[in-house]
Amino acid sequence: MLALWRRFLAHRQRSNWSVRPLPPEHAELFAERLWLETQRFGDAARGVVLPLFDEIALLGFSLILELRRLQVSLPIEVPHCGDLGLALQARMSAQDPLVRFYDVCELAASATMDGSAGEEPPRKLFCVDLAHCHAKFRGFDIKVLAVVYSRFQELMLLDADTLFFQSPMTLWDTDKYRNTGTLFFNDRISYESSYLAARLSPEEHPNVGALHSFLATFDVAPYRRLSVVEGGEPRAEVPNNLAGMEFGFKPSAFLLRSHVWKLRSGHQMDSSLVLWSKTRQPRATAILASFVSLNGQPTAPSYGDKELYWLACELAETAYAFSDFAVSAVGWELLVSGDNSNGVLCGDALQHFPVQPNAAKGPGADVEPLYMNSDNILEWGRATRRLYRTAARPADLYPGSFTERKLLQTCPFDVTTMALGPFETLLLTQRRQFFDEVAGWGEQDQTSWWHPFA
Repeated sequence: MLALWRRFLAHRQRSNWSVRPLPPEHAELFAERLWLETQRFGDAARGVVLPLFDEIALLGFSLILELRRLQVSLPIEVPHCGDLGLALQARMSAQDPLVRFYDVCELAASATMDGSAGEEPPRKLFCVDLAHCHAKFRGFDIKVLAVVYSRFQELMLLDADTLFFQSPMTLWDTDKYRNTGTLFFNDRISYESSYLAARLSPEEHPNVGALHSFLATFDVAPYRRLSVVEGGEPRAEVPNNLAGMEFGFKPSAFLLRSHVWKLRSGHQMDSSLVLWSKTRQPRATAILASFVSLNGQPTAPSYGDKELYWLACELAETAYAFSDFAVSAVGWELLVSGDNSNGVLCGDALQHFPVQPNAAKGPGADVEPLYMNSDNILEWGRATRRLYRTAARPADLYPGSFTERKLLQTCPFDVTTMALGPFETLLLTQRRQFFDEVAGWGEQDQTSWWHPFA
């Protein structure tokens, strides 16, 4: 009986969260309201955005200490969805006055269209009420809300389980970011039959994936009044051999040669580090907001927020930039040592600096590691075994299928492998020490701790 009662309550709650279909004549006004929600800027033009909740708070705080060690002095926003304790917030605030905590779900719950649409009550933009926001945004999608409501015009969006091998501040000065107001990193070339590459009708249309269907059904017309970044590669007409689907936008050359478009991979983008300019990318920012809104549009077939930033730019027909290099690996499970693109290393995701900083090295040269993204960062910091990494290789290269090689997606093959340098190994240990430090904040007198900006 108790189980039946719980199911009834869940059904009633879902019914309360049902939303009236958006009338077509209101679509442009809805898009404009989404854009206006993104325009709440503060005094600082540039900053770091780091969404957190209780279970990963200490890991996130250790990342803040790491950023400060790397001379990243930018202000930091820590949005949450009502799931970050006040005591934890107070501990971090006592250490660093440039960290601002706020409940992004409270803002989203109060966001509505104005009365000009003639709807009573006014239509909500993101969620019916606060409980609905908690159900929607206590997960990956809070990162999209964090972009929407950030007070920064330019932001560096980070995951808590990111560890840097060099300062990310130099990314702002790359031509990729300066020319587009964006910088994205590539994900593993894997899951060729799921997520973006899932076949909706594998027998009838084996060459049509979830990505193609989503792009064909998304209505971009309401957002065309907003501006874009011109330039980049010319955009072409979509090939007409995709089950007769019509696309409302012109795809970029990057999309047409991407591994996901060619159904080689279900993933394209690693969203653990994203650079984004809201002021330079208004159309893409509004489309990004629409992905988590109540506009009735289809849901992007992305794993969490991974590809949403890229897809927003693609649909906006705006210039954007990806790293030149594929995701690499770092770990100790060296299956095959390789000194010339013939190795296999199983480990966590490693990203290189997005461009070759030394042109004299040539196109095939290795590039220094920039950061790693891993659930096991703290374990790496305790590691006594020798750690290895793979060398950088071009993002456009298709090495083949993990499935056909009978390998996990965490085990890139035909790679050049090398031992992780002593400095990088030291940084792993240091991150563990930062974690231990923040874990001890509640046990000691706050006045005895180092205040980096005192």
